[in-house]
Amino acid sequence: MKEFKVGQTWQGKTYADMINKVMDISYGEGYPKATVPTSEPGVVAWFAFIDGKARGPKKDWQWANALSKDESTIIEEYVGNDFDNAREKVVSLQGIFRKRFCFQRDPDGTGNKYKCKYIGYFELDKFDERELIRIHKRKGSGV
Repeated sequence: MKEFKVGQTWQGKTYADMINKVMDISYGEGYPKATVPTSEPGVVAWFAFIDGKARGPKKDWQWANALSKDESTIIEEYVGNDFDNAREKVVSLQGIFRKRFCFQRDPDGTGNKYKCKYIGYFELDKFDERELIRIHKRKGSGV
C-alpha cells in the first residue's frame, strides 16, 4: 500500500484524476463515489468535503461532515430529506466503512474540488442511529 503523510496534498484535473494520483490507480472519468477500496483489509480511502456544508448526489442523501479544530475528530451528520430511508440504509451498512484513510476535498476552501489533503487514518467511534450522526476518531497517520 502506498504511504500517506498527514498534510500531504494532491491536485488533479478531474475528480477521477485526483483519486488516480493519490491511489496510483486508473479509474475512468465517471467514477462518482467518495470511497475507494484499498489493499488494507476492511479499510477504504474516503474522499469527502469536510466543511460542515450539506453535500451529496441527491436531496435524500445529503451529509454534512465537519472536522474538529485539532483535526482529531470527524462528525458525519445526515441532513437529507428522507430520514427513514437513510436510517435503514446506514444501519444495514453499519459494518462497512468503519475504518478510513481520510482525504479532505477542497482543503483550502477555495472551491477547488479536485484538490485533496490527507488528514489521517480514522475509525468509527460512535454511531447515533436515531439522529444518524457518526463520529470518527483519528487513530494515527495510517499507512
